[in-house]
Formats: sequence, structure tokens, C-alpha cells
Amino acid sequence: MKDACFQGLSPRLLQAMEAAVGSSPAALALVDEDFKMHVASPSLGNLVGKPWVDLLGSPYLELFPPEEQLIMSERLQHPPDPEFFFPTRLQHVDGSIKEVDGRCYRLNLPEERWTVVILVDVTSERRLLRKLGGISLVVSSLTYAGNLKATLDSMAQRVVETTDAIAAMVLNCQNAERDDFRFLVGGSFGLPADGLELMEATLACHQEVARFGIEFPPVKARISRQPEIVTNLRCRLDGVDMSEFPEPVRALFSISQTRAWSTVVAVPILKGTEFLGTLNCYYKACGNIESAELSFLRTLADLAGVALENARLMEEFERQVVQQERRRLARELHDSVSQALYGIALGAKTVKARWASHPEKALQSLDYVLELAEGAGKEMRALLYSLRPESLEEEGLVQALRRQAEALQARYGIQVDFRAASEPELDPARRLALFRVASESLHNVVKHSGAKNVLVKLDWSPERCELEVSDDGVGFDSRNAGPDHYGLDNMRERMEGIGGHWSLTSSEGQGTTIRAELDLSTPEVQLR
Repeated sequence: MKDACFQGLSPRLLQAMEAAVGSSPAALALVDEDFKMHVASPSLGNLVGKPWVDLLGSPYLELFPPEEQLIMSERLQHPPDPEFFFPTRLQHVDGSIKEVDGRCYRLNLPEERWTVVILVDVTSERRLLRKLGGISLVVSSLTYAGNLKATLDSMAQRVVETTDAIAAMVLNCQNAERDDFRFLVGGSFGLPADGLELMEATLACHQEVARFGIEFPPVKARISRQPEIVTNLRCRLDGVDMSEFPEPVRALFSISQTRAWSTVVAVPILKGTEFLGTLNCYYKACGNIESAELSFLRTLADLAGVALENARLMEEFERQVVQQERRRLARELHDSVSQALYGIALGAKTVKARWASHPEKALQSLDYVLELAEGAGKEMRALLYSLRPESLEEEGLVQALRRQAEALQARYGIQVDFRAASEPELDPARRLALFRVASESLHNVVKHSGAKNVLVKLDWSPERCELEVSDDGVGFDSRNAGPDHYGLDNMRERMEGIGGHWSLTSSEGQGTTIRAELDLSTPEVQLR
């Protein structure tokens, strides 16, 4: 390994370094006080993608990404100890990053000051740990039905944090099995905001672009059901005449040419054989993606499929809830307001018929009409309040529940014992869910229980919140709840949808108790 760059080294030091470099699989370098390398091992050349002989005499700091160079310079100029350890990163010539554990030895010889650097490649180990952590975080985000975009944004972020990708995006596909299929951005990380809308518009032009021999990776993945990879993206774009392309395509290609990525991977998101969309990853390096990386991306794509399927199920559940609410409202209107309006009309006719001949009886009938009108107004206000509890946002959960309890007692003569110490600190989704559970529970009390007394209790602490609605009614065998009790399933699904727990205790002749519990140590959820 003798070279002109070794001139000036003492023979003993040179001999020791040659022996170390020749026998160690670790990446070794001998650096002078001007940060130039006088010895470099073949392993070091492999780490950065250069022949080791090209490293001799070159600046040591050029091995590192720009953001690491200042840190390394400080370490070499002012080492904390004669021997010290440090984690760092090296930059390969293809743009990829290698993670290494370093060890430096400071050699203070007479009139000479050298630093021996030993670097061990730990990229695979660190990446595996990050991938395991990333999968764990993604899985935990799927345990509650929160905001789909937030979930997919988080997933895209995990992709960037645990792989060599510098940006990621989740596309969901509408009408995937039809010719008029359409891709929509579900979540992203590291991509320009204006590029997301352009991506949707560009993919919508896929048939026009296909005439020029260009197929977009997500469109190809929809057909092949396999990961589709485009490498050397910038070079390919440089050779394309875009003058006849649709405007969104030209705008997106223009943005792509200014970005650092050179490789795009589109991994299909599948539910069985059904195509749901793609997980798109953008890499700085221009070469092919390793099989281990693709396997990991497939795993994340499977998890994205779970998120998309959860969103579909939640939307279906919400549609069912809306239909059930409409049916309930129709029953309420028929049983209360509609009957009252019929009575008002009948009373008004009676007043008209009696006014001339029996004015005193007509006034009595008029009083009856006014009473019915006031009752119908109360019924209508109660129904409107149940549809849109504005005080829930303006006054909080406690006041909204108190108003419900007062309305129940005034309308039906049921004694309500309402207990709540203070307003719980809840996000809007949880607050609304508890309010809906209370509403459904009190509705069941009126329709089914025959109760004379009801307890509505709200307890909370920084760790948990619990709502209880109990009555002294007839009760029922909860193991054999009939079709009239479909609202019970609604309450359970509503609580499980925000990560809560719902329970019911009832038996014939013993009343009914419903509890809804929330663990407040879990992340907030979002209203969809």
C-alpha cells in the first residue's frame, strides 16, 4: 500500500498502519491535522463507493454528508478524550447514506499529530431497529378509527424515517376495477403541497400520456399487482419533449426535475386480490431497491390497506347510523309533533265552529290548542337539539348532559339524578361520542324501561373518563337483546371507534346500567 501520500510518516507508524489496514474488515483511515487521509482501507472505499487509492490525500470530511461535516471537524480539532466513540453517517457516491459507529484514537507523536479512525457499518442493524419501531407505531395508529388522512400522513412519515426514502405518499384508488378509476392522495410526507394536487390531476391524464410511451408507476401497479420501480428519473425526464403533454403533467414533471429524488417505487395496496391504491416512495439514489427494502414496503402497504379498509367500514357504519337516526326522527315526529299538530288542527276547527254560538266553550278549546302548540314546540326543540347539540360545543359536555336530563324530566315526568363535578378535558370526537351514548341510553329509558328514576353520572380524572346511565325500570335479558335494541350495538361501536369501552348490565325486573369508559392517556382522535 505504499504511495507517495505516505511520505512524511515514520516507518514504524507506516508499518503498523499497513498491517492494520490489511487485516481488519473495518473501514480504517489515518488523518493528519489538516484532515487529509494518508491511509485508507479498501473497506472504507466500499462504504463510500470509491477506490481506496482515490481517497489518499483527499479531505477526510468529504466522506460525510454536509450536515455532519461541521460536527466531525469539531470532534477532530477538540477530541473529548484521546480515545472516543461516536455514531455518524457516511455519504455514498450514489447519494445513499451509510450509518456507522466510529472510534477515534489521537496519536500525539513528536512534531506529529495524527488521528486513527475506525468505522463499522451498522446500517442494516439500525435500519432493522427503525423498521421494527416504525411497524409498531403504524400498527398502534390503526387501533382506533381516527382521521384517515392523519393516519396515512403518519404512515408516510414512518416510511421516510425507517428507509432510505426521502419522501412518501399513499394513494387510494376509486373505482379500481373500472376504466374510469381515479387516484387520490390519502397521505404524504416530504412532498410539496402543490405537487399533491398535480399528482392527482396527472394520474387522471394517464391515458393521454400513455400515447407517448410513458406509464405511471401507480397505474402499472394497478395492473401488475406488483411493485413498480422507475430509476434514473431525472435522466429520463431530460430526454422527454413535454410540449404536447397536458398542463398538469408538464407542471408535475417540472417540479420533479427540481427535486432530489431519482427513483420512484409504487407498491400496490391490496385487500386479497382487490386493488386499493399504492404506497409511493421517492429515493435519492438512482439504482434499484434492495429486496429487503421492498419486503418492508410491502408490509407497510399491507398496513395501509388495513387503514383504508377501516375507513371504508367506518364510513359504512356512519351511513347506517345516519339511516337509523332518520328512522328514529321519523318515529319521534309521528309519535309527538305529528300527533300534536293533528290535535291543534282539530282544536282550531272546534274553536271556529263554536265561536259564534258558544264562545266560552270556544275559549276552552282555544286554551287546549295553545297547550298543544306549546307542547309541540318543546318536542320540536328537543328533536332539533338531539340532531345538533350546539351547546355541546359552546357550553361543554356537562351542560349538554344537564339539559338533556332536564328535558327528559320535564317531558316524561321521570326523576333524573344528574351528577357531574366539572367539565372533562376531552377532544371533540370523544365529547360527541359520550353525548350520543347518553342520548341513546335516555331514549331507551323512555321507550323501553318504564323507569321512574334515572341516574346520569359523569366522572373523570386526567387518566380516565366514565359516563354511567342507570334506571330502575323493568330491565331485560341482555343476552337475548331483540331487534328493538339495535341502538345498543350503535353505542358499543361508537365507543370502540374512539378507543373506548362500553358495557351493559341488565336483568328482568332489575333495571339497566350502561357505562362508557375512556382511557385519556391515549392519543386524541379527530372528527371525520
